[in-house]
Amino acid sequence: MLTNYFKPTPKKLLKISLALRGMVATVSGAAYFQNDLKAAFWFLVAGAGIDFIIQCLDPGTGTGKQQQEAGN
Repeated sequence: MLTNYFKPTPKKLLKISLALRGMVATVSGAAYFQNDLKAAFWFLVAGAGIDFIIQCLDPGTGTGKQQQEAGN
């Protein structure tokens, strides 16, 4: 029933999100060195959110589930 439900994250999307996380970290560091602590804090929060999303979009996630459903 759900054999084709899950599709792994494309590698291109993963690369884009990793690049975005790197840019956010760089901007956060620049804001910290310019004594804009509020902006640095919120950029770090945004970076943590992006990191959480990247962890959820791991390309290997769900492959075991597909194999289990294909075997049933």
